[in-house]
Amino acid sequence: MFQKINKLLIAFVILMISCKKDDHSSNTTQGNGNNANNSSLIYPVALGNRWEYVSTISFVSPSMNFNETDYSIYSFDSITNFPNTDSVFALNCIDSTDNNAIFKYTVFYKLQPNGLFECGYLSGANPRVFLKTFNRNKYKVSGRVFNSLKELKLMIKGSNTSFTDSLIIEPVPLQTIQYPLIQNVIWTYNDYSNNFYIGKVYRGNTSVLTNVGAFNCWIIDLIYDMNQDSIPDSDIHITQFISPSKGLIKETQNIIAIGIDSLGNPLDTGIYNQTSNSEFYKFLNLITILTF
Repeated sequence: MFQKINKLLIAFVILMISCKKDDHSSNTTQGNGNNANNSSLIYPVALGNRWEYVSTISFVSPSMNFNETDYSIYSFDSITNFPNTDSVFALNCIDSTDNNAIFKYTVFYKLQPNGLFECGYLSGANPRVFLKTFNRNKYKVSGRVFNSLKELKLMIKGSNTSFTDSLIIEPVPLQTIQYPLIQNVIWTYNDYSNNFYIGKVYRGNTSVLTNVGAFNCWIIDLIYDMNQDSIPDSDIHITQFISPSKGLIKETQNIIAIGIDSLGNPLDTGIYNQTSNSEFYKFLNLITILTF
C-alpha cells in the first residue's frame, strides 16, 4: 500500500515539475517571441520562401504633392559560400514602381542562434531603369541631401546606391535581428564607420490582423543618426512588424524632409510617408493572400 502511495507521489512530483517547465517555456516564448534554443524561429530563412509587398508612398508639402506605388518581390533562391564564413542564403530582390522604375539586387543572409545577419550584397548587376520621373527636386533629411526620393528610400534602408555590379562582403556582418530580444535595449545594425548610424530596438509584441488571421509580431523601431552627432534623429520614424515564423508583415515610414530645387534653394518642409504591406508571401510552397 505504501509502495503504491510512494509511486503516486513520485508521479505527481514529476508531473508538477513538467508543468512548471512547460509554463516557463511558454512565458519565455511569449516574452521573446520564440524559443531561444530554436534559431529557426528567428526568421523563416529557407529556400523557396517568397514575399511580395505593395508600398504606398507619398511626399506632401505646401508646394509639392508626390504619390507612388512600389511593388517588391523577395525570395530565397540559392545558397552560396562566402570567404571565412559558412553558407549564406541569397535573397533576390526586385523593386518596381508604377512609374516604370526597376531595381534588382541580392542580399546575403546567415541565420545564427543569436540572430539574423546580413553578410553582403550585390547591387547594380541589373541597374535601375528610370523611364519616367515626376519631379527633379532634391530632399534634405537631418542635414543630408538626397538627389531623389529613390535615393532617399535606398539610403534609409542602409543600402549602397552605387551602380557597381561587384559583390560587397561586409567585414563584420550586420545584425538585422538580435536574439534573444530584450525590450527597449538598442543594438547596432549599421555603425558609424558606414554612411550613417542605424540602431534597432524591440518595443514589444502586437497582433497584426489580416484576412487570413492574426499574426503575432515583434515591434522593432529603427533609430537613425544621419549627421553623426551621436543624437538620434527626431525626424525619421520607421517601424517594422516582424513575425518570427512568417517574416516581415508590415513596415511604416514617416520622415520629415525639406524639398530643394535644382539650384539648391530650399522650398518647404514636407512629410514623406511609406507603408509596405505583405500582400502575398510564399511559405513552404504555400501562397497566402494578405490584405490589411
